[in-house]
Amino acid sequence: MGLDYEQLLIFNELSEIIRWQNLSMERMKSFREKYPYLIPPNVARMVEENLKENVQILYRELNDLHKPREQRKRHVCSECHGVFFVSLPGGICDECRSKKTSHKPQYGRMAPPRREGEAAQTEEVALEGNAEAPENMSSSDAAPAQPEDLDELLPKEDD
Repeated sequence: MGLDYEQLLIFNELSEIIRWQNLSMERMKSFREKYPYLIPPNVARMVEENLKENVQILYRELNDLHKPREQRKRHVCSECHGVFFVSLPGGICDECRSKKTSHKPQYGRMAPPRREGEAAQTEEVALEGNAEAPENMSSSDAAPAQPEDLDELLPKEDD
């Protein structure tokens, strides 16, 4: 299979990117040897691992350029349309699957009672608690606290 001019340009550009990634890995290793405690070891290791993963992915893409379009395998998520190298169960990636299964809290909504008997018991308890209030008076009609009542509750200041 021959490469046309555009594919050759893409191939060269991708090869240059891989070369620079490999150079970055080597420079990172030599930097760690010169200045071992300037970057925390776990951060430096993470950077090196990320560079290795980048090179692996770029090599896969480079290998895919040589294959005809019919043989190229792409797995696309049906929700976010992200492209993956591995097959996606159900055609959905892990992130989209976790978004579907997670429940967002609905603040302000009351949870339904678990059992019918439990609902009846709560209503009875609520009615018993309001027994001393007159039936035609709601809780918003209750008299506000008088200022002299509040003065009794505040701590006394010694002058």
